[in-house]
Amino acid sequence: MKSALCRFIVFCLVIISTVTTPLPAQCLIDIFGQYPVGTGFSPYIPACSGSVEVLSNYCYGSEYSLVQVTSGNSYTFTAGPVATYITIGNSTGSTSYAFGTSPVTWVATFSGTVRFYAHVTSACQPDFGYNTRSVTCGSVYNPCTVINPISACLTPVTASFTGGSGAWNPVINNCGYFTPGREQLFSFTAPITGTYQLQITSVTGGFVDYFWKPVSSGGCTNTSWNCIGDFTAPGTYSGINAISLTAGVQYYIMLDPEGTGARSHTFQLICPPPPDPCLSITTIANCGISTTSTMVGTGAYNPPSTACTGTTTTPGAERIYMFTAPNTGTYQLQVTAATGGTVDYMWRDTTGGCGGSGWNCIRSINTTGTYTGNVSMAFTAGSTYYILLDPQVATPVSHTFQLNCPPPPNPTGITTSANPICSGGSVTLSVSGSFGTSYWYTGSCGGTQIGTGPTVSVSPTASTTYFVRNFNGGVFSTNCASQLITVEQLLGNNIVGSNQTLCSGLTPNPFTGTVPTGGNTSYTYAWESSTNNSTWSGISGATLSGYSSPGQTSNTYVRRIVSGGVCSPNTSGNVSLNILPLISTSVNINVSPSSTVCSGDLVTYTATPVNGGSSPIYQWYLNSTPVGANSSTFTSTAIPNGSQIYATLQSSVLCPSPSIAASNLRDDCKSHTSYSCFKS
Repeated sequence: MKSALCRFIVFCLVIISTVTTPLPAQCLIDIFGQYPVGTGFSPYIPACSGSVEVLSNYCYGSEYSLVQVTSGNSYTFTAGPVATYITIGNSTGSTSYAFGTSPVTWVATFSGTVRFYAHVTSACQPDFGYNTRSVTCGSVYNPCTVINPISACLTPVTASFTGGSGAWNPVINNCGYFTPGREQLFSFTAPITGTYQLQITSVTGGFVDYFWKPVSSGGCTNTSWNCIGDFTAPGTYSGINAISLTAGVQYYIMLDPEGTGARSHTFQLICPPPPDPCLSITTIANCGISTTSTMVGTGAYNPPSTACTGTTTTPGAERIYMFTAPNTGTYQLQVTAATGGTVDYMWRDTTGGCGGSGWNCIRSINTTGTYTGNVSMAFTAGSTYYILLDPQVATPVSHTFQLNCPPPPNPTGITTSANPICSGGSVTLSVSGSFGTSYWYTGSCGGTQIGTGPTVSVSPTASTTYFVRNFNGGVFSTNCASQLITVEQLLGNNIVGSNQTLCSGLTPNPFTGTVPTGGNTSYTYAWESSTNNSTWSGISGATLSGYSSPGQTSNTYVRRIVSGGVCSPNTSGNVSLNILPLISTSVNINVSPSSTVCSGDLVTYTATPVNGGSSPIYQWYLNSTPVGANSSTFTSTAIPNGSQIYATLQSSVLCPSPSIAASNLRDDCKSHTSYSCFKS
């Protein structure tokens, strides 16, 4: 053993004396000189057996060791944990052959002695602490050549070490000790996720360090190991680093002796208890939702799976899902992907609790398909159920599945805020028997969607049938409820004729009126009149499609109102009766000569009109017999004695009254005593 205090004093003195000296890239500086020294170390002669040969575990940085080399051999030099910068120089320390961070490999170009330097950095920094130096040449021991499997927990495994140096010999590993012995590796696939224990049942020889790591952590190398501990006696150990393994993942277990002598350990791994699947339950939100369940390792429920397959066991890790039924009816299980093996599917009502018994079998399934269940999945809307997946193998299994709902109940009908409606109006439709979400359509059940919810407002322009059905749990009801909304068109074609001009008191032509359109085609009529075309009043008894007005003495307006259905009544245009006043007409006749005449004398009668107009029409009468022409005068030489003569006037003015006026009578030689008549 070296004197640490003495070496430290020398170290300090040398540092003080050399701080200003430039430092080379190849560190041929030896503050502390040669180590180790003595028989067997001056120089050290490697056996070149392929094993790691440790020169010393107590070297300082800024020292060198003498090593004898043979020309053509490959040498690997290792140093650490602090002084890891290596330089290989000649026997006098004047020339370097190789250098770099540990490990450094060099093929000898001559046979002889070399200096093996180690420093902290390439700046030749010394280190006053224990470091290990080793050299390897020849055929190297490889612990990855043989990796023995550990088949299961509680399976005893014996590691026998016959001695010799190992391949991986850091100065101090993460267990805290030197492990120069030959490593042995084992592989183990975790059946359960959790914390494992190491149980050593038999020990001979000295200490062995136990390690673990996932195979995926760099593969079979000397890095990334987790220390379990160093052990030399039987016992059960949890590990310095907890042995936390994941089901289905493969791990390496390494045993690395703390010496190169023979020894033997028998050990086994103790699995954690299987996880209780009731402690991790996943909710399935609804029907038709794809759920992938990946299962690996040993489960908690492993009796014969009597619910599904009789004597077949279900050792795999279970998965439990929770599902609240949206609809009442018989559900189906649809498996869309299945790899790795057979899985028993089961169900139960949650009111009975969660545990390993009381399950109803759906089916043992190893392929895709749709399954109704050995025990029918007759679920009630609003009730919650457990779905259990229990593999018949502990190796990785992956299934993707979904639950298919039965349809929700059909809606029972549709109520309306109005029916029929007038074109341009709106109506609110309300579903009876709504369940889940109601979908509304036109055209057909499932035709053109127009809305969702318990009500919908529509404004059809023509009579339309509306449909509604329920949607719940990803499924539509089997049938729709339907309702025809009748749309009546606006009333129109209400025409009652044209304006009339007539004389006071005369009867107007009848107002016949056209046949209306729109409405419900069952029409009623009402007629109104007005004297000022502004204020209107109903005409009593005028309820037919046409109207015959009595004679009027002043200007009058009439109109027709048509009703029929839910649309607003339609009022026709106003028609006027233009009443003209009556003009009094009359006519008088005179005779010439006015004295007595004799038979055969020419007698002239002259008519004098009142309001005769520009083109009056006259008619003369002799004893009621028309005579003469349309003239205001009448002459004759053959008027019998005692005759009556008169004339009529048909005035050409508008609205004459009377229309034909009669003149006074002339009683020739009879009534008029002023006449002197001479008889023939």
